[in-house]
Amino acid sequence: MLLKRWWWVILLAAVAGPVIGLFVAAVMTYMMPKHYESTAMVQVVEDPRVAALPSLPTECKVIKTQKTLELVSEALELPTRWGMDRDQVLASLMTMIDVRNIPGTDLIVIKVRHTNAEDARDVAMEAAKAYRARRTEIVGEHLGAGEIPRESVILHEQPTLALRPASPNVPLNLAVGAGGGLVCGLLLAFPAMGALNRIFRRP
Repeated sequence: MLLKRWWWVILLAAVAGPVIGLFVAAVMTYMMPKHYESTAMVQVVEDPRVAALPSLPTECKVIKTQKTLELVSEALELPTRWGMDRDQVLASLMTMIDVRNIPGTDLIVIKVRHTNAEDARDVAMEAAKAYRARRTEIVGEHLGAGEIPRESVILHEQPTLALRPASPNVPLNLAVGAGGGLVCGLLLAFPAMGALNRIFRRP
């Protein structure tokens, strides 16, 4: 009897729920900070004259050491560019740079996320350059006197300027909002039907 009389409440909830969910998700997505992503890919070239160099996973850590990050900061003049002191810049670089080795290869991916697309691209580029300089220095330390280090890092993929933010994921957020709105609407429809039935009792 309840469903027969108040069936339209379910229909209304099924329509209004997703619309409200979409609206809420759109507002929240608009308010979220946008992050842009740029990626540089480098190849580590082994020097046969040196046998005691770190493994690739260790090489990844070299990119995020303080000395390497200081080279990035100095090259881009980040304290002035970002209005931060040196320690704040290094802490920011540490969190925004992600480094990983592609398993089974001698390739290292340097991924940078930042709220400014140009900064993400520039930091990724300078991180690759700084790593090349650091590895050349490390190789040189293992060579004998008078020996010149060979090219130890090759830039395979140059970072580009991201035209769209990598996050937030707008389509996903809207889909979740619509789906969540539909579920919440249907769950609330039955209590609403019961309340309406009590309020508008038939004589």
